[in-house]
Amino acid sequence: MIVFRVIQAIAGSADYPTAMAILAFTFPPGKQRAQALGIWSFAFAGAAVFGPLIGGPLIDNFGWRSVLLINLPVGLYMAIHYVEESVSERATVVFDWWGAILLGTSLSALVLVLDKGVDWGWLSASSLWSYAVIVLSALWFYYVEKTIRNRLSILNFSKIKYSS
Repeated sequence: MIVFRVIQAIAGSADYPTAMAILAFTFPPGKQRAQALGIWSFAFAGAAVFGPLIGGPLIDNFGWRSVLLINLPVGLYMAIHYVEESVSERATVVFDWWGAILLGTSLSALVLVLDKGVDWGWLSASSLWSYAVIVLSALWFYYVEKTIRNRLSILNFSKIKYSS
């Protein structure tokens, strides 16, 4: 159960920026995109409020599997009917493994020291090692991202075709 909860947390953390990217791709800049992001933000905030409110009684009365009776059909319906597949004009040739590993290392060390800093002591050897890992992996990440050859131009949105 714990392993699947970890998988759910990873997928959930990937869902937030992915949803924003889909909205940014689907809606042109301006009023339409602002409205779409506003509706999405409202739905995300509403899910944080109503999820436990509805999920608690469901789990208490029918078990944890009953949550899937709501999330799975609604999610599948929404994905099938409203999410169009986006295809980039410029395909990524290689996944940036070094960037992913270095950023993950830096952020993991940051979370670790923020979580354990009180227990360890903020200036203990463990905390100081964590600070060193954070700084070194972040600097190495910056260097790798500045020198990588297959860099996507994140700020150049002029070549993106928006669906209508």
